Amino acid sequence: MKRYLVVFATLFAFGAAFAQHQQEPCITDHITTDYLKNNPAAQQLKDQFYTQYEQYLQNPVNTSRKSGAKRIIPVVFHVIHMYGDENISKAQIEDQIRILNEDFNYMNADRSNIRSQFLDDAADAQIEFRLATIDPNGNCTDGITRTYSTLTVETRDEIKSLIRWDNRKYLNIWVVKSIRSQNGDQGTTLGFAYLPWSLPNTNNVDGVVIRADYVGTIGTSSAAKAGRTLTHEVGHYLGLLHPFENGCGANCNSSGDRVCDTPPVASPSFGCNKSANTCSNDSPNEVDQVENFMDYADGNCQNMFTWGQKTIMDLVLSNASYRQTLVSASNLIATGTDVIKAPLCKPVADFNSVARVVCAGNSIILNDVSWGGKAASRVWTITGGTPSSATDSAVTVTYNAAGSYNVTLQVTNATGQSSITRQNIVVVMPATATTKAPTIEGFEAATFPPTGWTNSSNVTAKWERTAVGSATGSASTRVLINSATATDNVYTLTLPAVDLNTSTTTTLDFKVAYAQRTGVTSDRLRILYSTDCGNTWSFLSQRTGSTLASTSTNYNGTSYVPASAAEWRLISLPLSSISAGMRKNVIFSFEAYSNGGNNIYLDDINIGGAVTSVETFTKEELGMSVQPNPSTQTSTLSFTLPNPSTVDMKVYDITGKLVYDFGSSELEAGFQHYQINKLDNNLTNGIYFVKLLVNNTLYTEKLVFVQ
Repeated sequence: MKRYLVVFATLFAFGAAFAQHQQEPCITDHITTDYLKNNPAAQQLKDQFYTQYEQYLQNPVNTSRKSGAKRIIPVVFHVIHMYGDENISKAQIEDQIRILNEDFNYMNADRSNIRSQFLDDAADAQIEFRLATIDPNGNCTDGITRTYSTLTVETRDEIKSLIRWDNRKYLNIWVVKSIRSQNGDQGTTLGFAYLPWSLPNTNNVDGVVIRADYVGTIGTSSAAKAGRTLTHEVGHYLGLLHPFENGCGANCNSSGDRVCDTPPVASPSFGCNKSANTCSNDSPNEVDQVENFMDYADGNCQNMFTWGQKTIMDLVLSNASYRQTLVSASNLIATGTDVIKAPLCKPVADFNSVARVVCAGNSIILNDVSWGGKAASRVWTITGGTPSSATDSAVTVTYNAAGSYNVTLQVTNATGQSSITRQNIVVVMPATATTKAPTIEGFEAATFPPTGWTNSSNVTAKWERTAVGSATGSASTRVLINSATATDNVYTLTLPAVDLNTSTTTTLDFKVAYAQRTGVTSDRLRILYSTDCGNTWSFLSQRTGSTLASTSTNYNGTSYVPASAAEWRLISLPLSSISAGMRKNVIFSFEAYSNGGNNIYLDDINIGGAVTSVETFTKEELGMSVQPNPSTQTSTLSFTLPNPSTVDMKVYDITGKLVYDFGSSELEAGFQHYQINKLDNNLTNGIYFVKLLVNNTLYTEKLVFVQ
């Protein structure tokens, strides 16, 4: 996969963390270096751009500091959301458009705060941004799309495959919940953009990604940046660099951002320190221009572009290799941005409910969150609930019978109508759980998750069934975590509701295997419970670091596997906090949080003291052996059963893949032996694990085949 140049704007935390993060090198340097290293042709594209820039500067017309014609850029905002705060309002987006137009046209009210030495350098970039009113298919649009996806969390370019309009015609802006940072937990990434000289290689990802809480100044926005994050990112989109990009130097054509009326800065500016002068060898020697939109100063400190920066943007918007087509008259007509208008598009039906699983006899609230044109009327069609139809934007629905039910919403205005039906969107659970305690799950069945369980996460990876390690039996469940895993990924395994009243033992028991990584103590496992069918959750327990670890030996490899039953620990949690009247319907949930440590394994989840005892034997009693070992061709697995037993035998390779299955059978007491032939079983030289399951207790021997 090719890696393309991206430029990130990063806001760092305050306090002690602020000081630490402020010393971190700009991640643009890391990404640019990496990009150029892995894409040799990219250096030619970059060199070509700056050669054109130098030639462009030779024409006095291009540097005359005179106003020219205003350029209009068609814009589309793609809101990627999970029906949370990141699904920002149209008003918040329009507020951001207002800020862009003020900042790029030198109409921002805070321009009066520009210091006197920089007033002559402050420029009107003469660029106007308008929300598109015609989409790529020629249909009416308000310049905003909305897409539900869990990819909105800790994302980068992967969200762009969900929806993208032609980058030659539209400035694509993707609004997301959070952006994956360059260095794990080193600061919060607010946005990034692709530089124009990377085109056409980056056509499929070209545009801006920005956190939802940094769009505009109203709604869910963070006032600290005053809507300037997107001003900054669009500056990158139009060819501008950070003023600290190339460090200090006397030659303004190569230092800083390569713009001569923007003083170079040694390192990113934070806060609003107007006395800083981090470069003293520039000519003339000027203080840092913290007012510049392309530095990292607080949003309420930023208030200007320079004429030199305008020249770069002029080049980008006048060159066919970059963004000339975007502002062409024909494109403005095609995107409906040639004149300012607010067409009435038909609405796009959409709805949501905070609670989608309820107990019988309870209610949920359905909310109309339709977008596009404003709906003049709506009709709800609700199966299985009361009422069965409604016309309000928010409707409370009561469900009395267990089952899964559909909901349809139709919205209409003078332009047209649309509807959406969600199948089985509401799940109604019995008031009293059908699963009765005691109950146990050991993950022996191949189906995963087990029937009635749910497996979810905020990333692609989830809990998985595995046969490489188990406390008993031949399988367990695990979540994969190592030093490369992002911080605070959340992996959730939720059990079906259980009636605790049918058991006299009120504990939740389970076995866990986990090894700490040196220097890492914050992987954690949280256990929660709900007594209202999952609408609200209560804390039961949390284990982290040494309280989670099942072995005192640290593991610093890439994929921890418990070596034996000795590397499992039993955790028993009393359920006395659940009152007697609430025990008829209890849901338990296991949440694993990553912090760069190791895999977490679970086995034998036991609710209410399920009986698990069977006759077990020590390894010595079995006399289990695999001989010869190492072997060039054939080894014999042998053991002795003191009593008739249920036996299952399997062979796995070092990756955990099942390579041979002897099957399960009931064996009489006495000596048993089985041959493992390399040729007959299509095995190659290497390390294997022979697993013998006797009465639900696992015994393992390593086998090595050699030449």
